[in-house]
Amino acid sequence: MKRVFSTLLTLAAMLLMFASNPAAQGLEKPVDFYLGVGASIPTGDLADGWNIGFHATGRAGFSVAPKLELLVGADFHIFGLDNQVTNIEGGSLSSINLSGDLKIDLGTPDMSASPYLLGGGGLAIWSIGDITIPGFGVVRSDSESDFFIEAGVGVVLNHLFLQVKYVNIFSKGSSISYIPLTVGVKF
Repeated sequence: MKRVFSTLLTLAAMLLMFASNPAAQGLEKPVDFYLGVGASIPTGDLADGWNIGFHATGRAGFSVAPKLELLVGADFHIFGLDNQVTNIEGGSLSSINLSGDLKIDLGTPDMSASPYLLGGGGLAIWSIGDITIPGFGVVRSDSESDFFIEAGVGVVLNHLFLQVKYVNIFSKGSSISYIPLTVGVKF
């Protein structure tokens, strides 16, 4: 695991070195910022007892090449328990995802909308709040930090972006997966 982490860290440092002189590469703007909000749709095991959630995201995009950006940022996701399915009260699942992604711009200069692909991963710090189980009592909150991967597609139109991703957190036991649908601004 240490070898994988050090390899990823070395790759990120190399990409940042290439991004350090965007004018020499013919790039107009070295850094873009992205802020967005949206719905997080639980999938897999998470869909069995959790409602559709909400998320907020923030990213800084560093130009690496004319059609390639390194995105570094964080997301906050929160899901509520589906009480009708679980008969459990309280509790929420929240996750702060610290990530690094590569974004490939698929647009051409004559297109008004610029589609893109992205993929990457990082560290998810997630927790489940206190829950009350009838006849059993209160189960206290729990938290973990686990690695995750994500991949998605999106489109930028002027200064707005729309994006859909698939996120999979490799937790102990079963993994946590969901699909964030995001609308936001690029500046």
